[in-house]
Amino acid sequence: MSRGSVELVDIADRDLPEAKAFLERNPDTSLFLLSNIRAFGTRLGDSVYSGNLRGLRKHGELRAVFCLTRGGTLVAQTAGCAEFAPEILEACAREPMTIRGVLGEWRITKAIWDLLVAAHTLRPTFVSKEISYRFDETKPLPPIATAFHIRLLNEDDHKQWDELAVAFQRESGLPAPGTRDQRKSAFVRSVGLHHWWGAFEGDCLVSLAAIIAMHETMAQIGSVFTPREQRRRGLSRAVMTKLMRDARLDQQLDKLFLFTGEENAPARRLYESLGFESFGHFGLFFGE
Repeated sequence: MSRGSVELVDIADRDLPEAKAFLERNPDTSLFLLSNIRAFGTRLGDSVYSGNLRGLRKHGELRAVFCLTRGGTLVAQTAGCAEFAPEILEACAREPMTIRGVLGEWRITKAIWDLLVAAHTLRPTFVSKEISYRFDETKPLPPIATAFHIRLLNEDDHKQWDELAVAFQRESGLPAPGTRDQRKSAFVRSVGLHHWWGAFEGDCLVSLAAIIAMHETMAQIGSVFTPREQRRRGLSRAVMTKLMRDARLDQQLDKLFLFTGEENAPARRLYESLGFESFGHFGLFFGE
């Protein structure tokens, strides 16, 4: 595809250094793309998170990198420029998957979503302008909670994890990420990388938090969830403080990012009390 001076390109091995350099200039909103490249490469594979990595050049300069994953989520980075939404959608129309969601930096994702809705391509089921937060791991860490048993999850925790993960998706309004088998495959891979933490009462898993994307020494935190009946006990704080400490001491990370809805006051209070600072917005859009 070439429209005027905008040219669609497949990101092949020879283009990857340029694409990664482009994404690394905006790491806070590029971690999903960078993490997926690291884990699954640049082509569509079996994983629900894999996809064909594409780019857009304008006057020869790379100005956009995006990927429609097997699960139907379009992840896009344009460094804040919304003008490339039509070209991105045109390119995605050639993929074997249908767009079910869009996530990334606010301006481009909102522009893409508005075009999808205007074309009656899908019916919105979840729309959120998320507040982005970051934490510099060189800062003093919050004190770790000792009242609960917090540990990394392992493969034997899958059944309980899946129940909580599905409950989180239902409560938040987000779609479940793939089939049960696809979720299990992703979970097994993640626990192998030490990316899931949980709080336990006896043998019962009662709270979760995870690294959901990572690149070099930066990570995106997500899936922070405690069931409603277990809340107001400090469980999410306990899991987060353990995650933050392990991220620094065991995984040598120096920056953590996360995002949460503008209206989610309890989550915002928690993250800010842990030392996270707000700095921008992230778009989460899903439909059917």
